Amino acid sequence: MRPFFYSVEGPNLYGESLENASWGVNATISQQFAESLAKTKRTKRIEKILQEDANFILKHGKFPNFSKFGKQRAYHFFEDTSLVRAVCVPGNACDLALDESALGYVGKFREKGEIIGDLNFMQHNVDSFTQAVFLEVLFRKWANHFEYLLSSP
Repeated sequence: MRPFFYSVEGPNLYGESLENASWGVNATISQQFAESLAKTKRTKRIEKILQEDANFILKHGKFPNFSKFGKQRAYHFFEDTSLVRAVCVPGNACDLALDESALGYVGKFREKGEIIGDLNFMQHNVDSFTQAVFLEVLFRKWANHFEYLLSSP
């Protein structure tokens, strides 16, 4: 059995009716995986591949309003590391991003060399099921991609 390195919860529906509902998706990465990502510098080539893959998924998954996404990036990283700070899809600032406490842990990592605990990612402005699903897909794409790179000899 592979050790835990990430989990995703959702999409979940919040609200009393579909007309006034919001959708949620949350994720967690393990402390060990987060430390490995924070120690690994991100190359321009890897970032380009991930951004192009995200655009392919959004376009061919027929994400509504994909054309309005333009040259926006789906992945936003923490400084020059491989640790993603936020995953974004088209919408009104729609993302799955590190929560405030996680950002603090990552900042301390720069000083002390260790991250305290697992890191949580929280949804922001997820207004549709489609946004929730695509955020989940893009988060899994990033996590699996880097887990593979980090575990390869």
